[in-house]
Amino acid sequence: MNFRIYVYHANECNPMKCTAKKLEKFGLVSLKKRIKEIPPRSILLNPYAKEVLSPEDVRYLKRGIVAFDCSWNKVHKARFKLGRFIHRRLPFLVPANPTNFGHPRELSTAEALSASLYILGYKEVASELMSKFKWGITFLTMNEELLEEYSRSTKEEIEKIDMEMERIKS
Repeated sequence: MNFRIYVYHANECNPMKCTAKKLEKFGLVSLKKRIKEIPPRSILLNPYAKEVLSPEDVRYLKRGIVAFDCSWNKVHKARFKLGRFIHRRLPFLVPANPTNFGHPRELSTAEALSASLYILGYKEVASELMSKFKWGITFLTMNEELLEEYSRSTKEEIEKIDMEMERIKS
């Protein structure tokens, strides 16, 4: 791997259920408590970003990819006002984690990182991240068609798929 995986950890979740801490335990991510410890121009997974993540964004991956690990109950736009990063949101995906199973777009940190890496062409790394969780392979299986399509589509095509999936599911 020629990139680093970072998690900006807000310490808001149940430590027993924290997917980021589990990934850190296996040496797969680097947990950071201060945003300044993460290289600028890394890709920040931001649910409020205007641009969707696409394979075209792989050019930014050499600086790293960052997930913001915080409680879904406390997610709001102001927390993501971090100008030093490349902000990208994930397209429509359905979580398999026990807390948010089946609630579209409410992915765990591990699911978000795995999906991102899959879309960017690092399917083996995505699978490795998910292999650490009993439900991890279920996430990849449930979303396999979408992840495959996203991984070979342009930003514009992903936007269309994303909007169509949102329309179908609502």
